[in-house]
This record gives sequence, C-alpha cells and structure tokens, in this order.
Amino acid sequence: MAQEVISPAANARGCIIHAAASMVRGPAVLSSLIVKTSAPANIFDGQALAITSGYSAFTNSDADILKLDREFFVPAGLGVYFISNKNRDGGMMQVIYSLL
Repeated sequence: MAQEVISPAANARGCIIHAAASMVRGPAVLSSLIVKTSAPANIFDGQALAITSGYSAFTNSDADILKLDREFFVPAGLGVYFISNKNRDGGMMQVIYSLL
C-alpha cells in the first residue's frame, strides 16, 4: 500500500523535495519514493525519485535503505508517495519538502 507524503491536490504550485530517507525492516523488501498523479500500484508505477535496497549491518537484518540527498522539483498536480513491495516489519520514512 502506498503512503501519501504530498497529495496531488496539495501540490498546486509545485514543490521541492530537499531530502528523503527510509529504513524499513523486512525480508527482501524494496521501497521507492514515487511521483505520480495518483497512488502507485507498485514500486515501479510512476516516476521514481529513489529506489534501493540493502543489508543493514546496524540492525543485523534485512532492511531497505533509501536515501535521497539532492533536491528535486516536482511539478504541480503530482503527488509524492512511499511504497514497498512487501509488508514491512517496522522502520522509518521521512521527507523534507517545501510547497511553492
């Protein structure tokens, strides 16, 4: 299930994504930060700003690690969503953005 960060309606004049990060626990989990006019159906459905997976030595378990550390302009009318390919066991997701 997609988690809405910014709805298309709230993004009336465009927005700037300054940074984003997530660390989500679960076996073979992939997550992505998607830009689209509606909620994505999967991790590839839309324009992906970031998608990644990795093994976290910090948690000593399978973990999805996503980091976006450069700014992106998102045109008006597009929403911003986090979505994963599987159910997650826990973790955190964050986005720093400015609505214009």
